[in-house]
Amino acid sequence: MPSSKHTIFLSLVSGEFRSYRKLLAEDLQRSGVDVETQEQWGTTGGTTLQKLDDVMQRVRAGDGAVIHVVGHSLGYVPPKAAVDSLLDKHPDLLPKLTEYTGITRELLAACSYTQWEAYLAVFHQVRLHIYRADEKAPREEGFQSKPDEQTLQDDHFQRIRELGRDRDVFLSEERLSSYVLADLHDILP
Repeated sequence: MPSSKHTIFLSLVSGEFRSYRKLLAEDLQRSGVDVETQEQWGTTGGTTLQKLDDVMQRVRAGDGAVIHVVGHSLGYVPPKAAVDSLLDKHPDLLPKLTEYTGITRELLAACSYTQWEAYLAVFHQVRLHIYRADEKAPREEGFQSKPDEQTLQDDHFQRIRELGRDRDVFLSEERLSSYVLADLHDILP
C-alpha cells in the first residue's frame, strides 16, 4: 500500500464526472493515498489558476501524481488576467508547453481549468496519468455534450497523449476506480 505522504490530484470536470470523482477519491483514500481536488479549496486566497500552480508544486514535492480524466466537457475557462499573471510568474511556461505539447498562446488562453491542471502537471514535471471516458460511459444527470467542446477536448487529448501517459478508456465510475487502483504502483513510486 502506498505511503500516505503521496498525494494524488484528481483532475476532471465536475458537471460531467462528479460521481466518478467521489468514488475514486474514497477508494484512493482507503488505499492510504491523500487526495486533493479543486473543490476543496474554497474561494479565498488568490485565483484558481494560482492555486492550481501551487498545488502542482506541492504534489511534485510530495512525490505525488495527477489523475486527469478527459471527457466531452471543458468546464470553466480562467479569466485572461489570471492566465497573463501565471505566464508572467513563469516566463518559461509557454515555451516549455509549446515544446512538449505544441500548444500556442492562443490555444492556451482558451483552455479550461481542467486542461490547465494537465498542462501545469507537465510544466512542473508531476506524473500525469490520463484516463478517457468511453462514448457510452454514463455522465452526470443533466449533462449535455456540446460538439464544439468535445472537439476542443479531443484536440487537448491528442496534445497530451503524445507525452506517453495515456492509460485506459473506462465505461463506468467503477471501472475508472479499478483501473486507477490497479495502476497505483506505477502512478506512485
